[in-house]
Amino acid sequence: MTMTSTAYADVLAVLRTEICKVKDDLPPDVDSSALLMTDLQLDSLAVVEFVARVEEVYRFSVPDEDWQTLRCLDRVADYVLAHR
Repeated sequence: MTMTSTAYADVLAVLRTEICKVKDDLPPDVDSSALLMTDLQLDSLAVVEFVARVEEVYRFSVPDEDWQTLRCLDRVADYVLAHR
């Protein structure tokens, strides 16, 4: 595993932990390509809570227009790695 893929795996692990805190019926190894609202059935309030958790963990703010494009954990992980 390269440094980049290790960093990606680390971020993804944190994101999975945080999303499971928001919706506790998700498996800990939730599919990172699953769409947050469609496949994982997060409602808008749950998405807002997840966003707040990610922003708190990584200590940066994500503009609303960016969150609208981050539809799955894979994209969120890519965004975190590009902006931290």
